[in-house]
Amino acid sequence: MQISYPKISVITPSYNQGQFIEETIISVIGQKYPELEYIIIDGGSTDNSTAIIRKYERDLAYWISEKDSGQSEALNKGFKKASGDIVCWINSDDLLLPGSLKIVAEYFWKHPDVMFINGNTLRIDPQSKILFNNYILRQNSWFARQGIFNMSQPAMFWRRELFNKTGYINESFHAMMDLEFLIRIFESGVKIGQIDKTLSAIRIHNVTKTSVGGSIWENDKKNIRTIYGGKYDIDNYSRLHFVLFAIIKLLKLKYLRDLIFKIRWKGKPVKEYSQLVSNR
Repeated sequence: MQISYPKISVITPSYNQGQFIEETIISVIGQKYPELEYIIIDGGSTDNSTAIIRKYERDLAYWISEKDSGQSEALNKGFKKASGDIVCWINSDDLLLPGSLKIVAEYFWKHPDVMFINGNTLRIDPQSKILFNNYILRQNSWFARQGIFNMSQPAMFWRRELFNKTGYINESFHAMMDLEFLIRIFESGVKIGQIDKTLSAIRIHNVTKTSVGGSIWENDKKNIRTIYGGKYDIDNYSRLHFVLFAIIKLLKLKYLRDLIFKIRWKGKPVKEYSQLVSNR
């Protein structure tokens, strides 16, 4: 396919992720995407993160290491620096799978009316071994209003002009900033697309915000309830809505596909899967 590839800005916020950040960086610059703008915003790490970033700085459009108020502020610093037509963020312990940026660019080229897309995401462990594949449904605003979300943050991509409708990340959120941003996308009424391919990998380990939990999650849930008048409350979905959602996933073979994937890939290195998809 002969297309004029748009510039894609990838933002990586980071703080003390020296154990994983090199793998993240390699997964982004290894895309060999012709119009990549890669930006890393480090929050003043005290481990070996900055030494690793410097190792790759010739491949970066911009990077900085300075104290900030957290991930949301770091993301906004990156988004405001970004000049790409398409934008995404990849956390410093997550990965882009080979060829993902070209797949995304081609999708947006074929669907000029779509402003935001999402794809599937592997779950991997601290040793970069595969746990499972999250086969998602198309993002649905009706289910979201019932408090049921089916999203994959590392596989979220959008046109930069979407910020004109939604604004940037809400810096009062420290755990669910991705979900709150997605809600504003729903509220804006723009067209949402889906790529039924695995675009990224999210790492599960014991120091992620999801694993640690704590008050930041409860504070963010409370803020969502307050801002949106009780809609989008993930603690308040009905059993009926959840069953309906599960039935749709069942009919669309999402559970079956994940089971088949687990049988073949669980416990294997993500590099092995990456080699398989590298020529897509």
